[in-house]
Amino acid sequence: MCKTKNIHFEDKDLLLLDVFCGGASIMYQHYILGKYDLSPKQTGHLLYQMFPENFKISW
Repeated sequence: MCKTKNIHFEDKDLLLLDVFCGGASIMYQHYILGKYDLSPKQTGHLLYQMFPENFKISW
């Protein structure tokens, strides 16, 4: 998405993005297995709230 929108981040931002996205893979697994009782809309809203402000431009 960043390439599509021509958005460039500093290395410190890319590090944070790697940590956020790496943890998201476990969250997806747990969500698919039914660990969370949340609708897709609720989940999307909560994830967006947790997303660092400087990355919301790419959401």
